[in-house]
Amino acid sequence: MSESNSPLPSNEGHQPTHAGPQRGKKPHRGAIIGIIVVALAIIIAVVAIVLHQKKDDDETSSSAVPAATDITPTARSQASSTSDLPNGCSAKGSAIDPTKVKIESLNIDAKVSAVGVDSKTNAPGVPPLNDPVNFTWYNKSVKPGAPQGMSLLMTHTYHKGGASGNKIHESLKPGDVVRVSSGDKTMCYKVTNQRKIYVDKYSADDAKFVYNKNGTPRIGILICWDWDKNDKEWDSREVYVAEAMYS
Repeated sequence: MSESNSPLPSNEGHQPTHAGPQRGKKPHRGAIIGIIVVALAIIIAVVAIVLHQKKDDDETSSSAVPAATDITPTARSQASSTSDLPNGCSAKGSAIDPTKVKIESLNIDAKVSAVGVDSKTNAPGVPPLNDPVNFTWYNKSVKPGAPQGMSLLMTHTYHKGGASGNKIHESLKPGDVVRVSSGDKTMCYKVTNQRKIYVDKYSADDAKFVYNKNGTPRIGILICWDWDKNDKEWDSREVYVAEAMYS
């Protein structure tokens, strides 16, 4: 590294200066006492500043890292839901038997029918195979508008396209609003995430995810996907999760 690029200025050509008394001159006793007093004052001031700074640092640390608390999923949902509530959505949750679902971003405006377990499949019932539009609600899951848990909705996917499930797979995205209604009550949900479940790998953890009656109030829209043209079966299910916007 050359001198011209040195990170510190060179002392060459410059004589150091001395602030102390010159050789041969006896300092005045009063001046010495004055210097000592000033030095002590400076030391006291520095100590006071350090102690004050430490106190501030301690207070900042304790507020930045609060003690662990049990924040329920419901509380998290309520805290962030009502600030951007769309028109027509209920601000307060109220359990309903759903009769209608609307997803404006996908141009879906469909009927909802309550179903139980299909005795042939041992799974929640779905709309008739010739119904590409409408939904079912699994009546063993929580009701939309409930204070916690997942309310499960189902609709068909057609392997040639054109059903509500196809629209959901192709275009539903986080932030989209799903409206679930009964009469004059409309519970609104905002899409947050999606989970794919392969039929041949279906696990207890998957079942807990789909049929969970605890946690943040939400809906899950379940559709079939991954059509196997050889077996003529759907290899997976996709669950689109939307969290409640009501409190």
